[in-house]
Amino acid sequence: MERSSSVIKFSQEFEEQFERLTSKIKEMEDVLSEMAELGKPALSYERKNYIIASRDYIRGTKKELDYVRKYKALILRLFQHRCAACLSDQMIELDHGFVPKSRGGCFRLQHFSGFSVNNLLPLCERCNRQKQDKDYKEFFSKARLEVIFKVNHGINLQINKDDGTRFPF
Repeated sequence: MERSSSVIKFSQEFEEQFERLTSKIKEMEDVLSEMAELGKPALSYERKNYIIASRDYIRGTKKELDYVRKYKALILRLFQHRCAACLSDQMIELDHGFVPKSRGGCFRLQHFSGFSVNNLLPLCERCNRQKQDKDYKEFFSKARLEVIFKVNHGINLQINKDDGTRFPF
C-alpha cells in the first residue's frame, strides 16, 4: 500500500511540474509572437554566421571552462534541469547544441556582427550519444527547436548584457 501511494504522489508531482513547464513555454511563445508581430528578424544559428577560429576545435579550453562556470546554472535553470531534446531529467550533460565541436562550435559563439550566442545545451546522456556531431537541424525536431530557441533567447540576452553588448534580437 505504501508503494502505491508513493507512486501516486510521484505521478501527481510530475503532472504539476509538467503543467508549470507547459505554462512557462506558453508564456515564452506569447513573447515570441509579439516579437514576430513587431517584425523583428529571427536569429540564425547557421555556422556560416559565426567567427570560427582554429582554437575553437579544441575541447576543454579555459574560455569554455570559464563560460560553463559562469552560465551552467542559468542554462540548467532555464531548461528546468531537463534534456533539451527529450525532457528527461536523468544524467544531464552539457553539449555543443547548435554548432558541434567537430565543426568548430564552442560553447559561446561570436557572431560576425559582434554579439554572442549561447551554444551550450543540456542533453541527457542518451540524447547526447545519439546527437554525436550532428548539426542541430539534423537532430532536434522542429517542435523542440521552437522551444529551445525561445529558452536560448533568454540566455543570449543575459550573456550579451554581461558583456555590455547589444543583442539585436
